[in-house]
Amino acid sequence: MARGIRVRFSGGLLFLGNLATLVTGLIFNVLIARNLEPAVLGVWFFIGSVLPYFQVLEKAIPYWAAREIPRGGQVGRTTLAFNLLLSIPITIVFIALSSTLSSVINAQPRVFTLASLFIPVYYAAAALTAVTYSTEPHKLGLRTIIIDGVKIPLSLLLLPLGLEGVIMAVIAGNIAYVAYLYKASHRYLGEKFDGAWVKSQLRRVWLPINENLIGYLTMATDAFIVGLLLTSSDLSNYGIAMAIASVVGTAKGLTGAIYPKLLGAGAASESELRALFKFQHIFVTPMVAGGIVLAPRLVEIFGSRYLGGAPVLPLLLLAPTMGVLSHTMRSVVTGLEKADRESSSMGLVRTSLFTMQLPHYLQLATLVLVAFSTAREWGIMGAAVARLAASALNLGFTSILYARRASLSAVVHGLEKTVPSAAAMAIALAIINPRGSLFTLAAIGVGGLIYFAVLLILDRDSRVLAKRTVEEGKRLIVVQPD
Repeated sequence: MARGIRVRFSGGLLFLGNLATLVTGLIFNVLIARNLEPAVLGVWFFIGSVLPYFQVLEKAIPYWAAREIPRGGQVGRTTLAFNLLLSIPITIVFIALSSTLSSVINAQPRVFTLASLFIPVYYAAAALTAVTYSTEPHKLGLRTIIIDGVKIPLSLLLLPLGLEGVIMAVIAGNIAYVAYLYKASHRYLGEKFDGAWVKSQLRRVWLPINENLIGYLTMATDAFIVGLLLTSSDLSNYGIAMAIASVVGTAKGLTGAIYPKLLGAGAASESELRALFKFQHIFVTPMVAGGIVLAPRLVEIFGSRYLGGAPVLPLLLLAPTMGVLSHTMRSVVTGLEKADRESSSMGLVRTSLFTMQLPHYLQLATLVLVAFSTAREWGIMGAAVARLAASALNLGFTSILYARRASLSAVVHGLEKTVPSAAAMAIALAIINPRGSLFTLAAIGVGGLIYFAVLLILDRDSRVLAKRTVEEGKRLIVVQPD
């Protein structure tokens, strides 16, 4: 099943879908940033930093489903049913804590009660994503388009209700995406509930719970600390910068399809890995370079009152860049791992499925210690420094573990072409120095054209890739006559 997955085709579609965030995500964030008070926007970001603590269990069974399905297992319906049942008590706990959580950020408890509806939706999405990712990963590329296509027009209608209207719109968008995933993966959901399989996976459930716990805590801890130690306005500035920087993280989709493919194939050549990382660098490098040069202008799009977030944006752009590389290396190593088929619960400790999680412990510890020790004195800059330092340590130790299975030369392959191309683009953007939202967006387009023009001149592989992309596009669009 997984052997037929085309990594760059699936990755390209996933990335193009994720890049819709540049438009739809920008529209949504500008919409709420300009219509909600900074303090209220801070509450929104605080909710986003709290929810991950309740999502720790959402991939406990889907994690194993994503490894079972590419190998021929039929456990889609079982995974979905288990996650929906699991979400019920977790939602009840969140509702019970609404008053306590709201008192931390000076918000109304009903806002958190409403936000509790995210939990069952997210748990359903996690299960269906595991099924789709394992079978037809390119279909996940529509995620942003579906969610934002629903939540943006609904937000416009519900903005008179304030933050509660925004929450309802986002929940509706996620429900629409869950419905799409269900339809997309319906043919893999035909089996009966397999209680024996669930029972066998529950013995090993500590591994994905551990991974999710560390991952979710790392994702939200700095914003949570900002919310605790600083003001809601500081959190809104930091949240805007984080939202912009998160665009770099969408590049994970470029190489995500390698995981189910390796699970099915069991091996990867050096040339395949070099092409994998180069494909990622082609898109990540210009996003980082352009974001750093245009940092104040990008923040200004959301409103001049959030310019306090501009100084931290360059650091927050570099952090997910390292995270993307770490994610791809981890996907390769864990995708090649076969020992979990026979390993006992504790035997998993000796596999790469566990050892590749270890750098996250260091990342989380660094994030917490540095953020707590610097946030009061340095403000949101302290939190940004903490995130950058944590990401750098994670990348360093992940590289050491990756080097045991594959050559690190593949990881940096392609940078010798993408960095000069991005430098040319950055110089052009600095000279243009756009003013105003429309001119900034236009400058981004011009910068992209400059980057790819220089890259195509410098790199033969990119010219071949561009030609293949055009040919693939023609096959998808042009209807052949009978």
